[in-house]
Amino acid sequence: MLSFLSAFLKISLTQRSIAILKPVCAQKKEYKNQRRPLVIRQIIFFKKIEARTATQKYADRLRSIQHWITRKRMISGVK
Repeated sequence: MLSFLSAFLKISLTQRSIAILKPVCAQKKEYKNQRRPLVIRQIIFFKKIEARTATQKYADRLRSIQHWITRKRMISGVK
């Protein structure tokens, strides 16, 4: 289920006009960790969020990963 969601997010992030779907639990339980959400046997609804904010979050994540890689290269001395 989570792999399907990540694939769907990747597809919809490439097409910026499409609103991205965000899983929301039926009992309104908060997620302890965003990366590994706690989904107890519940119906998962999909709530639309703005595509722009989601693409910004995705871009920030990519930027942080790139920054981490460049720091690792600088430490190890690889150009």
